[in-house]
Amino acid sequence: MSTESEPESESEGNGRGDDGQIPAETRERVKDRDGFRCQLCSEAGPQAGGLAVLHVHHKSSDPDDCEYHDPENLITLCWQCHSWFHNRPKSDEVPVALSVDAEDELLPHDFEILQVLAAGGPLSTSAVAKQLSTEHSTSAVRDRLCVLMGLDTVVDSQNKQVIDQDAQTDEWGLCEEISQSKRGRIPEDRTTLIQRVEDERVRRALARGQSRDDVADTFDMTPRTTWYKQRRAQAYAFPLDAFTQHGRPPASTEDPVDTGDSGTDNSVAEPSEDAEPDEVWPSNTENADEITTKIEDECNDKNENVNRSNGDASDVEDSVQANLQQAIAALESVKKAL
Repeated sequence: MSTESEPESESEGNGRGDDGQIPAETRERVKDRDGFRCQLCSEAGPQAGGLAVLHVHHKSSDPDDCEYHDPENLITLCWQCHSWFHNRPKSDEVPVALSVDAEDELLPHDFEILQVLAAGGPLSTSAVAKQLSTEHSTSAVRDRLCVLMGLDTVVDSQNKQVIDQDAQTDEWGLCEEISQSKRGRIPEDRTTLIQRVEDERVRRALARGQSRDDVADTFDMTPRTTWYKQRRAQAYAFPLDAFTQHGRPPASTEDPVDTGDSGTDNSVAEPSEDAEPDEVWPSNTENADEITTKIEDECNDKNENVNRSNGDASDVEDSVQANLQQAIAALESVKKAL
């Protein structure tokens, strides 16, 4: 059964109206392939337990490697995102440099968020939400801010980070307005640290090609939550490998090179004398080494379970988080001893 009131003619304003409508069977096959969810905002249609009206959109008006109505050239979108595709802003209306592929990843209010930050940033999440012309919850705006912040990690052609978040104030702004980026940091707060570790584990599992449903089952969460975690991980680029090795690489004896562009530097900075507490973690301690190695083993086991999970992963999740808490406590004890 169709989930939409879709026009019979799908010329989409591209001069291909003579090709006729997308065959109904093809439309349903594409929606089924995409899990009956919008591939931009992840809103679910009725078959996936949601209320979104779903359309099928042509990716290209003149594809090179397939037919116009071929499923490879089609994507499932909710009607809001589909409408935006045909009414999106021109590139000269966007206050930052975006590649064409990056623009395709964004929603209508993403462009408005960029305009709000360019006009008055840095701003808190709630302040951004209040200035948008359409109503969105603070959590929804935070999710889209993460999408914008992590855009350069998702789109190969987007060479520069678009926005950033300040590590001191938690405010969002254009990269040149942020002096201390949250990207690449190891949080001092335990709850945030556990969240960052799990976010990155979810991102890596999805990046390896595991299905979203399997990842959700293994990490004991809903598929929708995996979207939030994936986007957050892409934004903050948590240095999981550095953390599981209980510290950052040894500081170089050479003088650091000042690029003058800390807002767009995606690398993890070396600690300095005035670095924040969450920038420095102790190393060369037997206890911390044993515990963090155990965390890595547990997390690796958890990722392997994605392939064979039957949906019961709460025991694995509890074990990973318990060991993570133990490692944090050990590391903090070492810090106090130093």
